[in-house]
Amino acid sequence: MRNYLNKAHEFKIAGYVPAERGLVDQGGFTGMAEGFAQNGFRNFTNFFGPENVDHIDYWSNLNGNDYLWSYGCGAGSNTSAGGLDDGTSLTTAEVAAGYNESTFTMLFGSYFGDWDVSNNLMRAIVANGRTFFNENLGAWGSTNFYASINEEVNFDLSLYPNPSDGFFTIQSDRLIELIEIYSPDGQLVQAITPLNNLQKVDLNQVKAGVYFVRIKANGVWRNKRVVIQ
Repeated sequence: MRNYLNKAHEFKIAGYVPAERGLVDQGGFTGMAEGFAQNGFRNFTNFFGPENVDHIDYWSNLNGNDYLWSYGCGAGSNTSAGGLDDGTSLTTAEVAAGYNESTFTMLFGSYFGDWDVSNNLMRAIVANGRTFFNENLGAWGSTNFYASINEEVNFDLSLYPNPSDGFFTIQSDRLIELIEIYSPDGQLVQAITPLNNLQKVDLNQVKAGVYFVRIKANGVWRNKRVVIQ
């Protein structure tokens, strides 16, 4: 429990900043007509853009590479998910011995969502590595939404490169009205009114650290973090 609370706290205070990208592995269900990985592709493409969604093996890539979100699917048991470890089953023993660097993950399959079983794949993934959220999905699907009240929030917005040497670009498919950049201790460092879709930012003179970027586009605020090295 202490390990779980520590990693959740580290993420929330930006002590650990995972890459804003998603990973999808169809595992043992590759080629099936139902398209069991569709929730991963649909949501992650909205979250990160198609260029930041990797369709690659689940465990061999997450065991050492950071992703904000990941999605895997395969035939399940209480202790395994088929096809998520280079074509073989991913087991609780492998998870315990490795280090999953996906902050949020979703797993589609049977039985490993049964929390009344102590040796359980879902428990193992939450207990180890960077993961502190794990959702089990069934055949009817599960979709994640942005929440808003009469506001359009699902628009394209990117900040790159990140990490940065102090020079980075903010780009959107909507008009960017205002950019506010805050230091790690919450002080306003810079405010910009671009009134266009692309803005180059110069933070070359600030100290290294994680800076918080608030961006207003079409009347809607979105938040980003940028690591200045």
